[in-house]
Amino acid sequence: MSEYAILQLPGVRVPENREPLGSKQKLWWRDPSGSEPRVLFKYNRPGTGEDWSEKIAAELAQELGLPHARVELAVVDSSPGVAIFDFTDNGQTALVHGNELLEVVDPGYPKEKRRRAREYTIAAVYNVLARPGVGLPTAPIPFPGKVVDAFGLFLGYLMLDACAPVQCQAPGSAMTSAYEPPALFVNWQDEGSRRIFPVGRLLSLAAEGYEFAYIAGARQAQQLGFAPFQAFPELERVYHSPDLPAFFQNRLLQPGRPDYPQYLQELGLESAAATPVEILARSGGRRVTDPLEVFAELVSSADRLEAHFFVRGIRHQVGAEEAVSTLRPGDELRLKPEPTNAINAKAHLLLCHDGRAVGYVPDYLTDDLSALAELDPSLKIEVVRVNPSPAPSQQRLLCKLSISSTAPRPHRGARFEPISPSATRLGGATGRAVQRRTA
Repeated sequence: MSEYAILQLPGVRVPENREPLGSKQKLWWRDPSGSEPRVLFKYNRPGTGEDWSEKIAAELAQELGLPHARVELAVVDSSPGVAIFDFTDNGQTALVHGNELLEVVDPGYPKEKRRRAREYTIAAVYNVLARPGVGLPTAPIPFPGKVVDAFGLFLGYLMLDACAPVQCQAPGSAMTSAYEPPALFVNWQDEGSRRIFPVGRLLSLAAEGYEFAYIAGARQAQQLGFAPFQAFPELERVYHSPDLPAFFQNRLLQPGRPDYPQYLQELGLESAAATPVEILARSGGRRVTDPLEVFAELVSSADRLEAHFFVRGIRHQVGAEEAVSTLRPGDELRLKPEPTNAINAKAHLLLCHDGRAVGYVPDYLTDDLSALAELDPSLKIEVVRVNPSPAPSQQRLLCKLSISSTAPRPHRGARFEPISPSATRLGGATGRAVQRRTA
């Protein structure tokens, strides 16, 4: 009997980002050259058999002709687990999770529950899969003749769940009012042009839960193929929820995970005080399985406006990793405009005290940066935290941008205005915001 090979990580791959979903520790790995596919490594908990059972489930699915991810047994630094190969074309094929879809057909669905949700029923799933436009995915071999729609395929997965020695989880686990700052915005990136568009906004309302609305940037993004999210299917509608919508909940690590305390430490947050909105503001809510990122508006702190961000493109700058390792909290970084940048002519490099480049300011800040640097001589960017390897390079260097509270406030331009006139309006271009709701 032949044995399955065991993939040795890292090899040519480097750690990219934590996967927020699920109760188990997991990390994405990528090959900088692009020659090897991206994989998600899931750590095996001792004595559970989670690694071999997931491998068996994938092999059974292959034999049954069910669409599935490629799964290989793997090891990272002597820790066993499985490597699941990315099937989303680097996030360009969006992976929409079940609790997001169930929330669309049932606004009362308990999206925050990770398992044993009574509302997770066959009838509820049918209502989702019977919607127009939901079809069969690509399969390794033709489907049996009786499988003619998405619901029929779902029943096939139930049968696989019954016969495979794995713990399959419910879709929820793959699963006039002031707002409480910060406002969160959602960026969408076009794969072809690499351009980034702000398309949505989430507010935490003081007495009414959460509000999501699309903003004018979504209209621009539609010209390059942006489509409304499954969880929020109508551009002109305002969505209210007493709890954090599943679309955002799925971008948070679960507090029970073993790597959660370290994760918050890397974000520069105190575990006892951090709110979901604060965690999303720092982490960006990034997932490898879609081209989206969350970012926060600048918030007031004494007589300043501040925003935290992780420096981008460290791995693309020769010598940047070495330069970053010499930085300490409180060190100031200098801005250097890069108008010849082929991706973004408004890009700004960040330089340390000796002139070495350590990476870039995130694109969502660059539109306002040049004007702010001219108008506000007190603008400052300083190091908050350096996270050494094995932290992903995307979370290596945490910095803070601060400007005067009297300076023009970023993210208040026309494309950040909500499309719906009934959405909550934020304040104007100055640091002091006034919130109101229109009828």
